[in-house]
Amino acid sequence: MRPWPAQHRNLAVGLTIAVVAVGLVYMFVSRPKKRDVADLRGELEEKQMRLVRRGWPLNSERLGELLKEMNRDLDGKGGRAPKRARDARGIKNRADLVLSECTSTFDGKVREQFGTTADFVRGVSRLDYQEEFNRLTQEFGNRGIILDERILKLGEETSSPYTYQLVLHIWTVEMLVKLALEHKLTFLTGPPVAGGGAARVGPAQITVMPMQAYLVERADKSPYLLEFPVRMRVKGALVDVGAFLGALQSEERFLPCSHFELTTEQPTKETVDKEGRVRISQVMVELECCAFFSIPGGGNAQSGRSGGRLPGA
Repeated sequence: MRPWPAQHRNLAVGLTIAVVAVGLVYMFVSRPKKRDVADLRGELEEKQMRLVRRGWPLNSERLGELLKEMNRDLDGKGGRAPKRARDARGIKNRADLVLSECTSTFDGKVREQFGTTADFVRGVSRLDYQEEFNRLTQEFGNRGIILDERILKLGEETSSPYTYQLVLHIWTVEMLVKLALEHKLTFLTGPPVAGGGAARVGPAQITVMPMQAYLVERADKSPYLLEFPVRMRVKGALVDVGAFLGALQSEERFLPCSHFELTTEQPTKETVDKEGRVRISQVMVELECCAFFSIPGGGNAQSGRSGGRLPGA
């Protein structure tokens, strides 16, 4: 057998190398890419099916128009900026105004005594809290309402690394008690305090409940919203209780009721008419109301709730 010419041998070696190279490129480059493309095509088809099932158009121009409409609904741009949440155009604006309205209950007191919210949070002292507590105790005592530390869960010597929170809780108690008195409600009392004087008036059933802090993310160092709940037991005419509940929310205040339990006195022969209907003159109510406060520089307001107390609160 005659040996191959050198040119033929070189050509055969070149062809062999080319075939091996093509095979390697297919195995390690083209084949994985083909598999990736197939996976992407499958994902794309699945997404298209989900869009169709949910009623979304597949036309890019139509999707662009829908995106613009949704952005308008979200941002509410155009026209004069509203001052009330009910008049807000966009979801963001409405959420901001709702938060502002819900946390404006303390604005008057903060502005009058400290100027700004930031100055209040940073500058309020334990002495300020004690003065507020003593003022409230004396004012209510003159009206026959005794605040007992064991029931109230706050006292003159109560301390916290967040003194402003103690002041806000005292202010919440003050607002609710005054509002109840304005609507002719009387506070149910406990057993008289030992050494309470000749009158021996029992302490009012008013209790400060644990504060709640709302975070945007659990890892946030500062909450964006604080809730100050107060539970109390009152007695009065049903119509006055209804008027009190209606007055909890107005343009000046936001003190929503989160717990409400109503009981009546045991009916007697005098309270039952000829048709067997009971005439109710007085009702007893146990309710929990709260006030809200927005932290300057806290988390973004529009987010989910992550309830949890601040350290040391």
